[in-house]
Amino acid sequence: MSIIDLLNSSAFDFGAILLSMTCLIYNTIQKHTDKPQNRLYMVALVNIIFTAVCNIVVNGCKPMVDVNYHFRVVAEIFDFLYFVVHTALPLLLFYYALCATHSLDRIRPGVRAFLSIPSTITEILVLTNPMTHVIYYYTDNFEFVRNSGEMVIYLVAGFYSILSVYYLMRHWYGVSKKRKRVLIYSFLCTVGGLLVQLFVKNIQTELFGESVTFFGVMLAVEYNEDRVDTQTGVNNRNAFLLDMASYFEARVELFLTCVRLTNLERDRRLLNAAGDETLIETVGDYLKTVHPRYMTYHVTPGTFALVSIGSSDEERMDMAREISKKLQTGFLLNERPVQIQGMILCASTRDELTTLEDALLMCESPVPFKENGKILEEDDLNYLYYNARLERILHQALALHSFTVYYQPVYDVREMRIASAESSIRLHDEELGELYPIDFIAAAERIGIIDQLGDYVLREVCSFINSGIPAKKGIRFVNINLSLVQCMHNDFVDNVLAVVRENHVNPSRLNFEIAENVAAENYDLLNRVSQGLRSNGFRFSLTGYGTGYSNIYSIFSTEFDIIKLDKSLLEETNRSEKGWIVLKNTIEMMHDLGRKVTIVGVETEEQINKVRELDVDWVQGYYFSLPLKREEISSLEKI
Repeated sequence: MSIIDLLNSSAFDFGAILLSMTCLIYNTIQKHTDKPQNRLYMVALVNIIFTAVCNIVVNGCKPMVDVNYHFRVVAEIFDFLYFVVHTALPLLLFYYALCATHSLDRIRPGVRAFLSIPSTITEILVLTNPMTHVIYYYTDNFEFVRNSGEMVIYLVAGFYSILSVYYLMRHWYGVSKKRKRVLIYSFLCTVGGLLVQLFVKNIQTELFGESVTFFGVMLAVEYNEDRVDTQTGVNNRNAFLLDMASYFEARVELFLTCVRLTNLERDRRLLNAAGDETLIETVGDYLKTVHPRYMTYHVTPGTFALVSIGSSDEERMDMAREISKKLQTGFLLNERPVQIQGMILCASTRDELTTLEDALLMCESPVPFKENGKILEEDDLNYLYYNARLERILHQALALHSFTVYYQPVYDVREMRIASAESSIRLHDEELGELYPIDFIAAAERIGIIDQLGDYVLREVCSFINSGIPAKKGIRFVNINLSLVQCMHNDFVDNVLAVVRENHVNPSRLNFEIAENVAAENYDLLNRVSQGLRSNGFRFSLTGYGTGYSNIYSIFSTEFDIIKLDKSLLEETNRSEKGWIVLKNTIEMMHDLGRKVTIVGVETEEQINKVRELDVDWVQGYYFSLPLKREEISSLEKI
């Protein structure tokens, strides 16, 4: 038999091998190997590859059986191996669906054993087939003849396929409509392949149809890059919101554990080069290994959420205590032990959690520092009252104009003089102390006052410009940070224009900034806001570039006047020569695109010396000045 003949007779088997190998290599490269579902998926792919190889060997031996009896023996052995291994595939798919939907632990062991009976029966039928010929047999002329037992195998495979589709469609609560369509199409490919081979046994399409199904499973289930946090490798905030909303809608009983790290800024200074990113990555890697059944999310900087379904109260609290102990024991970073201050909050949909907002409160609401090191549950979750207090304070502060706008100078690198200033808002409360934007912006968005807060800052900045202090100090424009919620209003630009004209401020004196992580959520909205502001004479900037939230598409597709590079790019230059190359080439690229460049986070003499070697436009950081009140700006001395 020639190679061409073998390729023709086994074309679908070679196709099945190619598709399965593609999925296997993809999962390996993407390191999708740590969860039980990943391992079952890879075992199923190996099953298809092995059985396809068996088919190819049988097809290669068939023409030679008349020449040498040994070819018949080899063909029968590999045909037998094909049935032994391939008969287990439907059960593998079913258990994969159970693991992917976190349903395995919700099924009692007795029920699992019962559901495995059909597969066990078919395996016994296959193993005894050489004696009984109940599945198949060969005639003296080596013609393959199906027997009634093979129909049993097909029926059992259909049974497990239906169960798998049911669990993936009904119990995988994070599945989207697009993923459902992919899964439906993929399983139809298996059905098609089975029917073709069932009625036309010489056209061996079954394995190819199954490989297409598992390729579809890879796209719909295994492929999760849109759900992965680039910094930590665990599920991101969007995945958390989608999954939790689905769980609440389906009234799934679950347990939510929030791990809140509270000393990131301290450890960033302590670790210097390593920074808080390395710390978060290390914690994320650890949390992924706590228990394979728990879904891990990086919800906000320094906050992880672990969601479990079907676990006992004792198991959940044991896990919380284990995590707490690890945080206190510490991690090894830069060859030095680092203890982590934090707290763990535990709640369940059976008791405390009733809505997605409750879950977000656990992850985002400020928590009193005195709770560090504790495991908070049930009545201990007093931070919810803290959040309620914060919301009342925000409403009161707006009514009483209690907020204070601070300004951090931004310096021209070449002339080493003030060129602009970045505004930020703070609030002091007798009970809660000094509150920074990171403490209350999320709450302001949640309770619907972010627009009033943005209007307050804009009016304060206009007043600051009209005071004459900026002109005296050489401040050509003032930076104002934007929230995505503000930008979502169709009349946002019109409202800004109205305030600016009311205060008789030249639009060129204002530069509106939007963070990269916010910009990455909606490029179309970003373009609309950018065009609206820039067409009316305002400047528009992207801040935090380099944090990994978006790609270079945002730079190409949106007209920015200024790109503010995240401090992590500058800090990376302390760790490697590659960091320096990345920073230098990033600045050159931005200039080639017609953007001005600001480097933030300059805190040391060494960093400012490095910046001077680069063709950067402006710098900002604690090396020059802390954020100052407007009256403090007026007395600021030139460097």
